Amino acid sequence: MLESPGVRREAIVEDYTLTNAVVDLRAQLLGERGRGAGLAATAEPLLALSASAQEAMLAARPEYLLASLRAIEARYGSVRRYLLDGLALEPALLERLHERLLT
Repeated sequence: MLESPGVRREAIVEDYTLTNAVVDLRAQLLGERGRGAGLAATAEPLLALSASAQEAMLAARPEYLLASLRAIEARYGSVRRYLLDGLALEPALLERLHERLLT
């Protein structure tokens, strides 16, 4: 999404990767220690995975983000076209989102 209003991909990947240092995704998603989004009730498939698979699923790895962006570009040509065509966002809404993201 940030690439659509012109944020450099390198900055997006760097910010995404910071998630590993500042967020406990396991706690946030699964609600461990009484906090988080409380998805624990629907987390059985994730919890059934091996510890290493869980770690991979709960990690913010640059290669995951880059693979997603490459797939979007292969299908839609750009992140902007994905947002407009794939997600069917109205251009005016997309511009408002850009404004909010960049302020």
